[in-house]
Amino acid sequence: MPFEMLSSDVNITYITSFLTVADPCHLYVLTADHCHPFLPALLVLGEAIHVVTLLGPIGASKRCTANHALGWTNALVVHTADDFLDNIIQRTHTKYQLESHLQLVMMSSHHPHGGCPLALVILLLVSMDPTATEVVRSVSDCAKFFLEETPPEIPGVLQHGTIQDQNRYKPICQTFYNTRRFMTLYDTDKKIPVFSAYRYTGHTVDRPSAIWKGEPQLETATSTEVNMRKMKKPTHQASLIDYKSKTYNKGHLFPSSHASDKVVQESTFTMTNAVPQDKTFNVGSWGRMEENVKDRMDELCYNQNDQIEAFVVTGAIPSANTPPLNNKVNIPTILWTAFCCFNKDSGKWLTSAHWGDNNANTPRLETKTLLQLRDTHRPA
Repeated sequence: MPFEMLSSDVNITYITSFLTVADPCHLYVLTADHCHPFLPALLVLGEAIHVVTLLGPIGASKRCTANHALGWTNALVVHTADDFLDNIIQRTHTKYQLESHLQLVMMSSHHPHGGCPLALVILLLVSMDPTATEVVRSVSDCAKFFLEETPPEIPGVLQHGTIQDQNRYKPICQTFYNTRRFMTLYDTDKKIPVFSAYRYTGHTVDRPSAIWKGEPQLETATSTEVNMRKMKKPTHQASLIDYKSKTYNKGHLFPSSHASDKVVQESTFTMTNAVPQDKTFNVGSWGRMEENVKDRMDELCYNQNDQIEAFVVTGAIPSANTPPLNNKVNIPTILWTAFCCFNKDSGKWLTSAHWGDNNANTPRLETKTLLQLRDTHRPA
């Protein structure tokens, strides 16, 4: 993929002259230098891409320059990430469809000298967010997030690795930047996850400013969409508007504070990884427990390769009596979490569990065993 660097004082004459002699068979991407981390998302087009990087920030005047220069081309001009999502991603939801769509747009105009289509130029002034996820047939498709690839036993829901009601419960391999980051079993009836499972390999600091998205494949079983995107009124999952509340907020099951880097952090911001959690409980006893567990895993969970590694499963027990939040999303009565890891110093496996009522009065969460978790919340 060829690159060309232009100085930040590039002007309309240079841009116009550059595009006049540019190879019309290529896709030209004008981007600010801070967008480089997001360029791999465009590699799907391979040799069809020519990246022109404008060094330095692009202000209003530079934006007008680009618009004017592109006025004579069949160009798609995008100023924000939302524009890009609205104009491209929401119409083309797989890499193949995106490539096909761009090729069609490029071919809709012809080069004045014949032969090849005019260059399609996309002006990206902010980052892209190429988040992808995948609804799969079986929990075993994401088994690497469980210790010894063995999922938990959830009576009436998941037994011996088999989903009891496959029309209601959907396993999701949560994928971000083409890598599966964690696994979620989602309840399309209650509109909350049953649990999320992940491998803890250390943590990063700071909470990212990420966009909450939805899962298109939950809406249509035959959908080929794999990219998360904004969803205004989904039927089989919760949306942002469903969480409007003074009492509850979006509680991560896989907390962003347990993510190993910023990319993994951003992958946790999906509505399929959240439940309505009492705000006081979230930032209080539950939040303190998450920090304590993180510190303990950092201290004790080292595998034979001397690397931090723990397997964590966090879930929610739906309410049978509490009215749904905004008449749609079940408010769980209890949140629970458990982890297991190997401690190379002792040569033993370590486990612990925590759970608490989803309300403002829940006291400090005591460390329990996995057997206590199972016996306490086993259906009568």
